[in-house]
Amino acid sequence: MNGAQPVCARAPRRGRVEHLRHVPGAPALEVRELTVCYRGVPALDAVSLSLAPGERLAVLGPNGAGKSTLLKVIAGVLVPTAGEVRVYGQGPEGHTCIAYLPQRSGVDWTYPLTVADVVAMGRLGRGSWLRRLGAADRARVRDALDQVGLADLARRPIGELSGGQAQRMFIARALAQEAELVLMDEPLAGLDVPAQRDLLALIKGLPGNPTVVVALHELVIARDHFPRILLLRQKVVGLGSPADVFTPDRLREAYGESVELVETPQGTVVVTDSCCGPDPEGGR
Repeated sequence: MNGAQPVCARAPRRGRVEHLRHVPGAPALEVRELTVCYRGVPALDAVSLSLAPGERLAVLGPNGAGKSTLLKVIAGVLVPTAGEVRVYGQGPEGHTCIAYLPQRSGVDWTYPLTVADVVAMGRLGRGSWLRRLGAADRARVRDALDQVGLADLARRPIGELSGGQAQRMFIARALAQEAELVLMDEPLAGLDVPAQRDLLALIKGLPGNPTVVVALHELVIARDHFPRILLLRQKVVGLGSPADVFTPDRLREAYGESVELVETPQGTVVVTDSCCGPDPEGGR
């Protein structure tokens, strides 16, 4: 904590703003001294970062490091204790360009919705919340389903999807929304290797080149597929390229004794990682 005690008084909730305009030249995402406390205990401690439009960032750290909390604050669904978030120069509330894809465990898969119903939700923020979807909206939904390879499953109940299909459905919703900032919380959890590979290729090739922030546990996948890394343990342990962040000192600071490292001519290799089982703190 750098000797300083985090501020744990809860910030007042601000009113929601409809259809905010982007500030010309502003970063796609700017996080300034962000602190979040649960029952007086810091989940995030003075976290700062900035992303330009189109950048892709992987957020890593042990269970309870604050990865999910960070995404929720950026999405505007959680109010920080201190600090602020700016999306294209404005606060996160009211942005129709932010797509938040939660952990699979946070979704009610028994709710009677089809794949097309969920993807169509991405169009609701494009106008009045009470309006019916028009022909252009329905065409956008069809295009989004085509782009992720789910057109044939449009009428399938969401509870019948595999893990990989469910993640592609959420990406289709972000495409239908025309999102410019996509936040994904543990999208690879529970997927086999082929499904992970397909999903990573889809994330890399998202149409429109949105800014992407993905919370992960898999260090090797982050190293191989993301040009920027945020290593988190309540505070920022490392932020930069994989080569800059994945150093022995930083990995041990983040993961402690739960990670075992081996130095090779190709760099540091993680050979044991016991930090990545079920999260006892519910995805914080």
